[in-house]
Order: sequence, then structure tokens, then C-alpha cells
Amino acid sequence: MPNILVVEDEAHIAEGLQFNLEGEGYAVELAPDGRIASERLAQAGPGFDLVILDLMLPEMSGYEVVRRMRAAGNFTPVLILTAKDDPADQQAVPPRRAARAGAGRVAATALGRRIRRRRRCPERRGR
Repeated sequence: MPNILVVEDEAHIAEGLQFNLEGEGYAVELAPDGRIASERLAQAGPGFDLVILDLMLPEMSGYEVVRRMRAAGNFTPVLILTAKDDPADQQAVPPRRAARAGAGRVAATALGRRIRRRRRCPERRGR
């Protein structure tokens, strides 16, 4: 069963993602802030198949979580979900570091397609 780490500080969003992803057959772990996510990723190594990451997090930003992952040699695919819609914010994470799912609402079916596509394409893992 594919294992996904959801990093989101708003509990209702995190729990909604967890509910939908588990309904699709994924194992989901939640991290409520960037520091906890970074620690969990360091402990798990390549134990996650995908990270779904918010950018605006307490303790440590999503940008820093991705930077630390890649610096540690962890190339687990990252899908960024954010409310930030400024193009400068969306381009702040280079494409070989993480895929940007876009800003605002993303329908559960569209998110599922993006997850399946992201997991299927090893060349997008930054290696």
C-alpha cells in the first residue's frame, strides 16, 4: 500500500485529505508543521512514496522542508498544495524539487490523478 505523508497545519484540510486518500487505498500519516515533517522524513528515509506539502507552515516553511529533504538525498516526490497564488511563490521551489499542484481548491479526483502521475514517473524524482 503506498504511503503518503501529508504536511498541513489546518486540521480540517489535513483530515479531509487523509479521509479521501485512505478511501483510495493509500496509507496516510499527518504532520501538523514543518519541523515535525522534517524530523519524520529524516527518520523514515525513503519510507514514504509521496509527500503532500503545504508551504505556509508553523515552525518551518514547506520550502525549508523540501530543501532539507533534498540536501539529505531524499528524493521522494513532493506535491505542493498551497493557497499562495502569486507566481513568484509558485516558482520558488524549482520543478526538479517538487511538483506544484497549484493554488486554491483542487478537486479530490484531480488530486488523485496528480498523485498517480507523480508516483508513476521516476524521472520526476529529481535524480
